[in-house]
Formats: sequence, C-alpha cells, structure tokens
Amino acid sequence: MVSSDEARKEVMSKVPREKLSEDEAFQRSTKETNELFEARVNAAVAKFKKLDENSVLLLDKNHPPNALPGIIDQLDALENKQYRLELVALAPRTFQRLKGLPFSAPFIFQSLCRLLDRKEHLTLSNSNKTDEELIEIFFMFVSLYLGVQEFDKAFVSKYELDGQLNVAFTFEDPDLQLARNLE
Repeated sequence: MVSSDEARKEVMSKVPREKLSEDEAFQRSTKETNELFEARVNAAVAKFKKLDENSVLLLDKNHPPNALPGIIDQLDALENKQYRLELVALAPRTFQRLKGLPFSAPFIFQSLCRLLDRKEHLTLSNSNKTDEELIEIFFMFVSLYLGVQEFDKAFVSKYELDGQLNVAFTFEDPDLQLARNLE
C-alpha cells in the first residue's frame, strides 16, 4: 500500500514551522508530497516487475474526480510489456443517493461524525480547528463530487478504469453490522 497521508506527514515534518500555521504548512507541502507519493508508487510498481504472479497495489489517496486523470496517466505510463496494470476504483456502496452526488444522507452523516470524533489525523490535527471549520472542510471535499450521480459503469468508462469495487462504508448497508453496544 502507498499512502498519501504518510507521504504528507513525512514532508510536513521537514517544513519549517516557526511562522506557519498547520494549514500553511499543509499547503506548502503539496507539491513535494505529490512528488514523494508518485516516487513511492513508481517504486512499488517496479517491485512488481520482478514477480511472476498477480500483485495488488492499494493507493490510499482520496482522489476526487478532478484528480483521477492525473493519477491514471501516471499509472498508465508505468505499464509495459512485462506486466499489465488494471485500475480498479474503490467506491462507497450507498443507497438513496442525494441529488447531484454519489453519496446518500447516511453516508454524509456518518462520514461527518467520524471526522468530528477523530482526535488526530496523520497530517491534520482536529484539535486546533473548530467544529465549524471541520464541517466546512468536509463539505468542500464533498462538493468536489457534485455532478457525479453515482459510481457506476458510466463513471468507470468516463475515467477509463478497468473496474470498480463498491464497498460497504456505512451502517445503511445491510452487509455491515452495528456493534452490540449501539443496537
């Protein structure tokens, strides 16, 4: 697995922080983080060239639709005659989606609750942000998906993916069980 958050944390730890807020350090680390993430993806794929079996590389990076072409182009450039890349998106399985979004109200609510309950993140601290600031950041991210009606065959086709795997993320999904203390 290659994690964008781990790359960001490593880069941010090197950014001089005397006069920078956490948000400023985050912004200043973007280019170098992307370069480090790309280098780690390239290194991981290079290891696969030595294997005679199927391999899986999981990219832990929340790619909104506008960022997909860049990462897809990067991965396509790595493909050669020794191996074949198949790009499969992991997407939340949701029901009763909100108009103009691929997410349902329960998905939005549970994701927002997770954000507000989370004390720390690898790269951003919730402790120095108000709930209102966190909510604003959350909905700015959600807004990047406006116009994506759902993660379906049309989505896979539009971004030239080889497939997609819809995963249960929230308790609206009948495949997930509530913990006994929440029943």
